[in-house]
Amino acid sequence: MLLASLVAGCASAGSTESTTNQGSTTTIAQVATTIGQTSQTVATTQAAPTTTEGAATTTGAIGTDSDIPQVCVDAVFDFIVGLEPLVAGFDFDNATLEEYQLLQVAQVPVLESFVDRLEGGECMEVIAAPNPAIAAEMVEFAQTEAPGAVAYLELLQAMSGLPVTGSCKPDVDTLQAYVDRGRTVFDLTAVERIYAFNLVGAINQWCPLEVGMAFTTRDDVVAFLGA
Repeated sequence: MLLASLVAGCASAGSTESTTNQGSTTTIAQVATTIGQTSQTVATTQAAPTTTEGAATTTGAIGTDSDIPQVCVDAVFDFIVGLEPLVAGFDFDNATLEEYQLLQVAQVPVLESFVDRLEGGECMEVIAAPNPAIAAEMVEFAQTEAPGAVAYLELLQAMSGLPVTGSCKPDVDTLQAYVDRGRTVFDLTAVERIYAFNLVGAINQWCPLEVGMAFTTRDDVVAFLGA
């Protein structure tokens, strides 16, 4: 984030035939890009704490040592705080597709609020650009201010090399490659399992309805997903 898309705007819980909100999906993909593509540098990115007058305390990399507007920093941090009660304690290691769907549906209000704050300004471009400083700062912030969200951010980091394209055929082909292994999502690592679930969401969103339904309801795909 189903059976809704990665971040479903409208979803029918428990159905692989859901329709979704494209704007929200784009935003979470951008957030995942920001965190994930820079994951290898997060551990070595260090920043000294500083305080911006009239705003929340941030560290230098995202707060004062760059040109990132404070309003963008605050939007990201509020986004993390909003996600924490939803993702804290969620069992990503053993989650089923349906459980993950419900989590993503629950995130919709937080994501829509985040979109509203980013749209119409420079923040969308800032958040979408791969930036190790932003990624490191998000994790560091979560560790102190929203510890229940840390595992979720780390999951996004771990999926850095597993992109969802938002294009029908490439995402179908990628999921098909997993299906062809002849096992199920529960034989995958937690990271690969959540990635497979995200592919299902992308297929539901971006493929023509008949194409997406035909693929996700096929017997071998249903068996693979454990649905």
